[in-house]
Amino acid sequence: PAEAPRAGSAARIDALLERLTLDEKTALLHGARDPAPLGQAGYVPGVARLGIPPLRLADGPAGVRVARPATALPAPVLLASAFDPALAREYGRVLGREGRALGCDVLLAPMANLIRTPYSGRNADTFAEDPKLTADLVAEVVRGIQDEGMVAAVKYFALHQQEHGRETVDATVAEQPLRETELRGFEAAVAAGAGAVATSSHKIGGRWASENGELLDDVLRTGWGFDGWVVSDRHATRSTVAAITAGLDMEMPGGTHYGAALRQAVHGGTVTEPAVDLAVRRVLSTMDRFGLLDVRRAARPARNPAAGARTARRAAAAGAVLLRNERGTCLLY
Repeated sequence: PAEAPRAGSAARIDALLERLTLDEKTALLHGARDPAPLGQAGYVPGVARLGIPPLRLADGPAGVRVARPATALPAPVLLASAFDPALAREYGRVLGREGRALGCDVLLAPMANLIRTPYSGRNADTFAEDPKLTADLVAEVVRGIQDEGMVAAVKYFALHQQEHGRETVDATVAEQPLRETELRGFEAAVAAGAGAVATSSHKIGGRWASENGELLDDVLRTGWGFDGWVVSDRHATRSTVAAITAGLDMEMPGGTHYGAALRQAVHGGTVTEPAVDLAVRRVLSTMDRFGLLDVRRAARPARNPAAGARTARRAAAAGAVLLRNERGTCLLY
């Protein structure tokens, strides 16, 4: 499981940053084609000469998505119907164990957005329309995933509630209701120690989520004390300079705005190398926290399909809720 930062960690990261070239730094923030693909969502090459291993990112709110068998868990929206934080943590442990067993390091889950419309195609991937229930369960799923040594990347920060125009809409919400509703799940995930946060692909208050410094810096880092890294949703990085300046550390592998574009921005003077260093530091510090920089890290666990199936069955049964009005409470319609 992930640990608190260890003594000497900052010095270790300082030493790595001193030795990394600009090409290596930007590669750690951009991703590449996996030489041994697992069918996962993304791949970030390591730096072999410095002992930095690669990272593999997998989708998986309800099961790890790779090209090998994995447990299909009930949808999180059904898990929420059980109203059981302990079961949510067990659910997260299945995800984390299987993600590690299947060769991945970062799970793009859980999804912490509130359900706002019945027409959203991602409703099954998230939990509920209720902010407190969502926050309580998101926190436990994060803890469960990370109990098994896998980085949880909670998504989509923020206000991802519809499919139509999901990459073009501009979501505008006043600060108080935003904090009291949609942001509660993300704040709970940060409090639970989430190692990463993934941004939405649309605009929030007139700015692309991946360029929204008010959310990424003022709220997430300064307000909540988040010390992991921020990664974009797929194809959600819209710029180079504005994104890294606002606090987007990593472009989801496959994008076009970091990598060579980021190196050119540094050479051209529109982005400083210390800004790149800060983003790399966040990635490496989180890797160090999870033991991903340790050569002698414990071997990956084996899958336990029977245990996964038992948890899946428990969640399915517990979430099949039928409410009974045993006390004759008056219901108003």
